Amino acid sequence: MIKLIRKFFAPSKKDMYEDSTFYLADQIVELKNKIIVLEQKLYHCEKRVDNIQPVIYNIHNKQKDT
Repeated sequence: MIKLIRKFFAPSKKDMYEDSTFYLADQIVELKNKIIVLEQKLYHCEKRVDNIQPVIYNIHNKQKDT
């Protein structure tokens, strides 16, 4: 009875083909998708950095004549 319950609540996704080329192809596709997402995030970060204006400090050495 416990085995039946465990099978019922077991995760539906199982890596049945870990040693096959299909597994490697799926992993490559998944990595490519992650790279695309990371490139988009990097692009947005670069745009934010480009919009930052540098701070200019007007510091002068004022000496009094005495």
